[in-house]
Amino acid sequence: LVATLLKQLSLGIPELIDGSKTQIISASDPLDFLGYELLYIKTANKFVARVSDRQIRKIKDRLLNEYSLANLIK
Repeated sequence: LVATLLKQLSLGIPELIDGSKTQIISASDPLDFLGYELLYIKTANKFVARVSDRQIRKIKDRLLNEYSLANLIK
């Protein structure tokens, strides 16, 4: 059913083969996608998206590097 609907939109589901980026995970496992962490909150019975810790570290590092005093007085 899903594959048929995706095909109507010229989309598809890639095959699951060794070395593929596509993974099947449990709903209880968080998933990193485009800088967001998608996770299931069992007590609220819903999925949420939040900025991942990895993305926050990347933003902090970039801000520290680009706006350091050494870079600003160049």
